[in-house]
Amino acid sequence: MEFGNKKIEQLLTSQLWHIDEAYGIAALNSYIHDIYLRQNGFSATEIGLSERRHANKALVYSAGAPINDAKLIYNAALTPAGSTAVLKLSGVMRAQDGLSGNGIELLVNDLRAAYANENITSIILEINSGGGESTAGAMLKNAIQERNKPVISYGWMVASAAYLAAAATDEIIAASPDSQFGSIGVLFSLNKAFLEMYTAEQIDIYADQSTQKNAAFRAAQNGDFSKYQKLATEHAAVFHSEVMAMRTLKGNEGRIKSTLDGSMFFAQEAKSRGLVDNIGNFNLALDRAQRWAKKKRM
Repeated sequence: MEFGNKKIEQLLTSQLWHIDEAYGIAALNSYIHDIYLRQNGFSATEIGLSERRHANKALVYSAGAPINDAKLIYNAALTPAGSTAVLKLSGVMRAQDGLSGNGIELLVNDLRAAYANENITSIILEINSGGGESTAGAMLKNAIQERNKPVISYGWMVASAAYLAAAATDEIIAASPDSQFGSIGVLFSLNKAFLEMYTAEQIDIYADQSTQKNAAFRAAQNGDFSKYQKLATEHAAVFHSEVMAMRTLKGNEGRIKSTLDGSMFFAQEAKSRGLVDNIGNFNLALDRAQRWAKKKRM
């Protein structure tokens, strides 16, 4: 691959990821396919980029029916009392907007608007994501923990950084028996070709006082990846402790360890391990959100 696309270079090099790697590779292939189509004359409309963004717009449900106005959550005067906001987390989690997906910053803004809207009494976060940037997962988790009303997770694929966010909600519902949860782990993804090219063509001059600045990357340039390994291990320990603080995992110490080893689990197995609370369709998620709202008011 030629290194001319800055977004691809950013995606491939030296990032801390909370992501299921098979999901990430599939997403990267899809991204490269979009770039190929654009380079060959297909318009953004023909590729369907705007439709993808529109599919992730926030909805408000009132009396069990959706109101198709994404900005309704920002206007309490127009929002029916007792409404449920449905926000969507889909695709690779990035802090900022990407080519065809909304960034976590926008989702966080929608969450805070829903918190401020007095006529929204509960929130459903519909998730279909294999995770993404470590920072994006932390941003969403923190925003969920700011809540002043119930937030329910309703998930199809909920992995890594996406699971970190889901674990912060009041309840996790698997959308179907073949929904998948887990991949609770950390990795650094280093592109060898980029590392070799950078080392061959770039000279970095550090201040005498900056002996540990970019230490892991500098060591990797000399073939030593131990510092990246240490950083990944330290981040994984934090990830595990956060999940265990937010969820009551089931089983003995060995079983809990296997729950946190990066494996993915189908819904029933995930439920047996404490990663999921219920399995059901969207109507169940709406009902549970409303029940949580009533409980909150009592």
